[in-house]
Amino acid sequence: ALAQGHWDALFALQYRKFCGGCTFDAALAGMLFGFLPATFGSWKLVPLLFTAGIAGVGFRGLWQLSGPRAAAIFVGLLLLAPGAWIRLALLGWGNHYEAGLFCLALALCAARPPSDRAHLGVGLLAGFALWFGFSSTYAVVGLVGWLLWRRRFGALAFFGAGALLAPALWSVQYLTTHQHPFGPIYVDGEAVPMAS
Repeated sequence: ALAQGHWDALFALQYRKFCGGCTFDAALAGMLFGFLPATFGSWKLVPLLFTAGIAGVGFRGLWQLSGPRAAAIFVGLLLLAPGAWIRLALLGWGNHYEAGLFCLALALCAARPPSDRAHLGVGLLAGFALWFGFSSTYAVVGLVGWLLWRRRFGALAFFGAGALLAPALWSVQYLTTHQHPFGPIYVDGEAVPMAS
């Protein structure tokens, strides 16, 4: 639908009310389908981009923190991941797996903290991560706890200002669809497997 020009319905087409990542993945695919055929293979480029992002962010961050051996081991573990993890990574649902990219980036920001003012950018990343998927909440709360523990109150103020991106995106969603992202994850009958 997006590839056919229905970008005004971006939030209305959202897979689930809580799933900003689904919308982000769909927007990426809509852009890809603008110059690639709308095929299953083209769609799988979206999760592959996230996998490349995880590999790149992890490799670069670990290289800076611990050296080339740790960076190479990280990428090796990605390449040797269990089959179930690889299949989940290729779904392209825009939730847990893709949110891992943002959580990894936030963890690396905690491990190698930037200046207080640079935490505005870290906050923007955290706000986007929260909008993208609630599974990012643990990383965001962990980073806030880390800043409090380290008494980086100036950084926390900049971080909080940037993190306002999440409620801003939720407001856009609500104003365009009258649907807020907070509610049950599963619809009736979905939470428990059905016997056939």
